[in-house]
Amino acid sequence: MSSPPCLPPELEYHIFLLAFQVDHKEAKTLILIAKRVFDWLIPHVFNIVRLNWARPLPTKFNEPVYKRYGKHTRHLFIESSGSEYLHLFPNVTDLAFWTRCNQTHIPILLQLPLTRVSLYPSLELFPVFSNVTHLDFLTSLIDEDSVGSVLQPLVYLPNLTHLSVLPNTSTETLELFLDKGRCPQLKVVILWGDSDNDFAELDDDCWSEYEGSDPRVLHVKCEPRWDWEVGARGGVDMWEFAEGVIASKDKLGS
Repeated sequence: MSSPPCLPPELEYHIFLLAFQVDHKEAKTLILIAKRVFDWLIPHVFNIVRLNWARPLPTKFNEPVYKRYGKHTRHLFIESSGSEYLHLFPNVTDLAFWTRCNQTHIPILLQLPLTRVSLYPSLELFPVFSNVTHLDFLTSLIDEDSVGSVLQPLVYLPNLTHLSVLPNTSTETLELFLDKGRCPQLKVVILWGDSDNDFAELDDDCWSEYEGSDPRVLHVKCEPRWDWEVGARGGVDMWEFAEGVIASKDKLGS
């Protein structure tokens, strides 16, 4: 051929996007091909960000870089450190906030268009959950003795469809979320753990009866960091897996 083939820009864009989706680790190579390729892929490169000094994604933390491109981030994972940079990501909808939240974080969290949240819960955070559909609690929420007096007035989440809690969560706490007057859209409740030992408490009579009486409740074992990224990339995470199990139960029961 006397000259290289000339493809329509739309087709070129989809080719490079597919190459990036097949192996996101090739992003650094792909974006150097041409300026137009850089401009096409940067929003996708920074769509998923993990602020973690051991396994950062897509690159080691650089504040000027994230000031420029953090607007493209929709899935954000902050673990141990990096919470002071939360404000650099104003459009995050899916947040794994695996560090202790304090009062300085709440105004920023309230400004984010969050629909999915994974965090260490506290009572002060409940205003953040008003529009959340997927809520993952990394620890038990509150002492059982305080459920009625403190937690009960807060559990009114009209948009919540998916909830994940630890197996040691009290039935009194979980019943508040399962109340259709409080969480009318709730359809999946995961009792989560990453080892068989986490589910020892599910063998007692109380939990066995509870799981059997409410088809929305099931337990799922998975590795949480891996699971979060799988879901962020559109794969089958614990939420989608649980939906499939519940749908299968419904078919068998009908």
